[in-house]
Amino acid sequence: MMKEDLKKILRQTTITMTISICALVMGVILIFVSWQQEKKISIVGIIIVIAMVINIIPAVKRRREVKEEIARNPRL
Repeated sequence: MMKEDLKKILRQTTITMTISICALVMGVILIFVSWQQEKKISIVGIIIVIAMVINIIPAVKRRREVKEEIARNPRL
């Protein structure tokens, strides 16, 4: 791959991870607040947390692959 393509992939995965982590924190806060107020766990919060974990895992793997490829080919 070209260096520009690798940088673009890194940028996209960074944005994906950032948004996913923010949503994950929001889901955890939603679960905590619903537990404090109603003594029930929010189903929406659980769905958000599960979805964001599923979203983060491929982004982390792809980011690791790109960084390894950059490390293997320093001339890029």
